[in-house]
Amino acid sequence: MSEPNASLPQELVDAIIDELYDCRSALLSCSLVSHTFVCRTRRYLFEVLRLSSHRSCRHYLKLTSQSTTSSHLPLFVKRVELRGGSHLHASQSLAHILLLVKNVEHLKLHDIQWIKFPRATKVALSSHSYRSISLKCTELPGFLSLSYLLEGSRQLQHLSIDRLTLPCTVACRPNVVSAYIDTLTVRSTDIDVLKGFISGSCGFFSLDRLQTLQYTIYWKGNGSVIRGNNDRASLKLLLHSLKSNLKHLHIIEKIYHAIPEMPQNLLPVDLDISCLHRLTIDLSDCNVFQDSTHAFCLLPRWISVLQNCPSSLLPKQIYICLTRVQSTTTQDFSVWSGLDDVLGLASVSLEITVRSSVVDEIPSVVDAIKSQLPMLCERGLVSFEMIGVFNGRPRT
Repeated sequence: MSEPNASLPQELVDAIIDELYDCRSALLSCSLVSHTFVCRTRRYLFEVLRLSSHRSCRHYLKLTSQSTTSSHLPLFVKRVELRGGSHLHASQSLAHILLLVKNVEHLKLHDIQWIKFPRATKVALSSHSYRSISLKCTELPGFLSLSYLLEGSRQLQHLSIDRLTLPCTVACRPNVVSAYIDTLTVRSTDIDVLKGFISGSCGFFSLDRLQTLQYTIYWKGNGSVIRGNNDRASLKLLLHSLKSNLKHLHIIEKIYHAIPEMPQNLLPVDLDISCLHRLTIDLSDCNVFQDSTHAFCLLPRWISVLQNCPSSLLPKQIYICLTRVQSTTTQDFSVWSGLDDVLGLASVSLEITVRSSVVDEIPSVVDAIKSQLPMLCERGLVSFEMIGVFNGRPRT
């Protein structure tokens, strides 16, 4: 092991950091092993200003204490993440450090009540030009507050909302729209809030030029009851309202708890996907059932969606991502043949990604799917990507 003051070849340092840049604990260990890592690792170690757990508070306090002597450190911060429950949210130091981090591009508020922030903190948060904003389990008193938060973000490209609480009674309608959002991510958000976004109640930004919509549908079971209708209705509303410029629809489907065989009449088979350039179907936990009959219960509905679309208007690129797929011994893959029937003669490209921590089983899953897609395989229109997940880190 090297001495802390030992120098290492810069090429070796660069290669190690390029591999471990997203693993903070590994970068910290490297900087303790050799001083050669210190300058390069600081860029990543201070890239995120996070206030949530006790550990992140220590990191925040370290940044604030060192910012007086090392004024360049706050400039490394590219992302600010604030989560409810921290006593530091009400401190003057938070407002101060938020004004020092000049290069912030991403903001995430999780479990936050906007009205509880001191005015100085609100001013500091609204002073940045964010490129992306994520609002999760966050409560805003109205669209006026949202417009105030986004005041400086004229280059805003991505907005993510997840269980956002936003009363729609007070609207803010300035004369000039300052930002046109390119990508919208929606999870479990009330349909009235979405109607407010579509109608332009915020005023500051517009969805008129939206190109990518990422939408998560949660199917929750309780005995014989299936809950997912709210997500379905919201998705249909968004597609109907934003269709003119939308190029990419990315649907993530998640199943929670035990669900019986899913009735097809509950599923949105009448989604209008015509004129899309790309369709991504992400079936996360797609086989939580031990019974192979239900392993791909969500796939037939998507085959129906594709069937309902004229072949000339089908998306040119279709991606299907399967996560945590079980072995071929526990699944019935015959349902995939319906996909070959619909797309086998169409002018589309199909890419299927299989992700699993059980790496040895991935090739057999791919082979089983291939056997059901003879026409697509013969025409060379289908490709496969196999991703093994090791300790939470994907490896192709």
